[in-house]
Amino acid sequence: MNDREKSGNEIAQKPDQVKRIDENWYQVKSQSLKYDSWYDVVLTETGLVCENR
Repeated sequence: MNDREKSGNEIAQKPDQVKRIDENWYQVKSQSLKYDSWYDVVLTETGLVCENR
């Protein structure tokens, strides 16, 4: 497991950091921004795609 995967697993274990919208769409709270910011993470045919909201 690389550092990015480890970081993702740590975030997923924290409460209120990940919201499941549907089976292919999640929202993940930003760990680095000081204001309430979320990333959309969508499972596509080619893998996970992350966009800042």
